[in-house]
Amino acid sequence: MSAERNIRSVPRTRQLAQELEKEITAGIRGAGTLLPSIRELAEERGVGPSSALGAYRLLERKGLVVREAGRGTFVAGNERPPVEPGVRIYTWDQKNFQEELLQVFKPQGEVFRFESTNYRDYPRYLDWLNRRRRQTPGLVVLDEYLLQVASAEGLLEPLDELLEGTDTERYLATFAPSCRRALCRDGRCYALPISCLPTMAYFNRRVFREIGVPLPKPEWSWEDFFELLDPLTRYSSDGRLERGAVGLMLDSNGCMPLLSRYGGELFDRAGNCAIGSEAFFAGIRDFMRLYTHPGCCVHKMGDRRDALGRLLVAGRLGIVIGNELDAAVVRRELPPGDFQELRLPGTIRGGHFTTLPVRGVGILAGTPNPAELFRELEILYQPENINRLCAAGEHIPAETSTTLSPETEAARNTGRPVCQHPNRIAEILLHELLFELLWHQMPPSFGELVDIERQINRRLRSR
Repeated sequence: MSAERNIRSVPRTRQLAQELEKEITAGIRGAGTLLPSIRELAEERGVGPSSALGAYRLLERKGLVVREAGRGTFVAGNERPPVEPGVRIYTWDQKNFQEELLQVFKPQGEVFRFESTNYRDYPRYLDWLNRRRRQTPGLVVLDEYLLQVASAEGLLEPLDELLEGTDTERYLATFAPSCRRALCRDGRCYALPISCLPTMAYFNRRVFREIGVPLPKPEWSWEDFFELLDPLTRYSSDGRLERGAVGLMLDSNGCMPLLSRYGGELFDRAGNCAIGSEAFFAGIRDFMRLYTHPGCCVHKMGDRRDALGRLLVAGRLGIVIGNELDAAVVRRELPPGDFQELRLPGTIRGGHFTTLPVRGVGILAGTPNPAELFRELEILYQPENINRLCAAGEHIPAETSTTLSPETEAARNTGRPVCQHPNRIAEILLHELLFELLWHQMPPSFGELVDIERQINRRLRSR
């Protein structure tokens, strides 16, 4: 009882310092070991950031750790983790990219993959990149959303000055401006585009011929789309669904074209959540009109990524709202005369609205010589390598010289990302507070939508 009381009477900062000191003196953390960041240590030990910082300061006074600006906190000793030879390239869990990255990268290079496909792991991934850049800076493959956060947190090297006057700058001019813009923040370039996945509508012409319904034209509207749902949906004599009208990629990229039909948006230009509007609420009503239709089939977590494409090939769907990961199998297995692709209808403001995920490659900040890593990036960033990566990942090349259908080319050239916010929890909050309600067919009332907007803005401001 007395010992327990004594432990509880010791401030948490000192307790944490004592725990770490025992690990260091016992050799669990050897000389030169990189210790967790303050935020990581706080989360790991269930304390506040101030307690974690205080513990490191106590250990520093004792000479047990060394804190180095830009690199982190290390166990004291003669050894330091060197910047290892060879170039590193870091990536999110992109299994279809990894093999080709290994092939196109220089022999002394290595590819490190953060293994997760869950958006909730974005903060852990960013912390992982931060640890890696302090120890072994390298190149990084990332998308348009993570780029905004990583650049805002100082994890990426701006590329503008390194690009100036180079052949790579001239090559970059051949890439779609929409893809280049997606990888910039505050007017500065932080990654070079590789590929994109514009959200499109894909059709099995054979199904349309069978039911005697004409295919929509490029200037089709959302009302034209809704009029196709009932004719395309077919039941068997015993009431089974034999053919669905539409397969829907159930994520923000697949849903936002309809949710934003009336001009609603996720965030305004100042970075404030803006979903509490009549326009966004009207978009939710139309989305639920599609999502609850008996002929709407969705791609769910755990499904094969090409599941909707295979159903389209088999004639079990008439339309798929998805991207090239859905269309690739259709292009391979459906005769060209049985396949059609169109941009999705637009908003009340006119034109089409294409959501555009973009993938690119940048340089992690913190290297003593960014120019050296930029030279490695230039070796990687060659047309033949870009084409191989896109073919392996079944992505659309961001380079405009690539031959595409007129509709896909227009979608790539005019599309825009769904969400680009510098706060690492912005997309997580949207999914947890809004999209998960929609996925479970529990759309919020207008009052609830306004309250969700307030919650998101309050939590964004608290970070």
